[in-house]
Amino acid sequence: MWNDIAEISQKKLDLSYLNQIERKMRLMHAAYDEDYFGRYLVHSDVRHIKASLETEGTSVSFDDTRAIYEHVMPENMEYLAFMECNNLCVAAKMAKEKALSGIPLTYDGLMSLHLAIASNLLNQKNAGHIRTRMVEIGRGNYRVAAINQIDKLLHRLFDRCREISNPIVKAAFFSYNLVSIHPFVDYNGRTSRLCESYFLIENGYLPVALEEKEIETYMRLIRDGQERGDMVNYEYIQFFSDLVNRRLEEVLELLEDDYEKETSPVIIK
Repeated sequence: MWNDIAEISQKKLDLSYLNQIERKMRLMHAAYDEDYFGRYLVHSDVRHIKASLETEGTSVSFDDTRAIYEHVMPENMEYLAFMECNNLCVAAKMAKEKALSGIPLTYDGLMSLHLAIASNLLNQKNAGHIRTRMVEIGRGNYRVAAINQIDKLLHRLFDRCREISNPIVKAAFFSYNLVSIHPFVDYNGRTSRLCESYFLIENGYLPVALEEKEIETYMRLIRDGQERGDMVNYEYIQFFSDLVNRRLEEVLELLEDDYEKETSPVIIK
């Protein structure tokens, strides 16, 4: 089914909607200068990190996440929560730097991101390396990739992503299939969501963060697609496209408010 991903995407996805989202992204760049956009990028990065941890059951406040992102140790924070947040901050900065430099995400790059996320949380054999044992996820109705198939499936996933021109579709397709392959012993979910950010930043978009009310839908769409055996999960791609669109509209609304207050660094035309 992966063989015709490009053709299927054109037939089943609303390309006019994806083009509208791209126009909003370009409007954002036209309105913000580089420094102003950079500050929003950091803000979006922190929101993404907080939400990604929350999706996995680790609760860290936005202020504490921002402090850790800026290399400040919050007071009275549990060690595990701090390590998980700190590692994801390190990995997010790594992803942002490479994406802004135009360095494509590669197999080795994926391993480096997982290593940063899992460092000192998994042993050296498992951090940044594909798993060597079977694991179970969800309700037990879905079996992850067999050990001897992981490497092949990952390389195939990267190959198929090169056929997808739209970065939003590419991000959702890659993330969904990565977490479905489940190549690592642990920290697959936050690695997959960070890869979404990588593809978005690389193409001029901001990282997106799941709000609390969206987490259940996110988990359900991925779980249902896995149990159906979908390799192309259009429901998830649509959900992710809507997520990117909503977050862009939030930024543009802030931009409009800034303009009305005459605080925006660039005049909207």
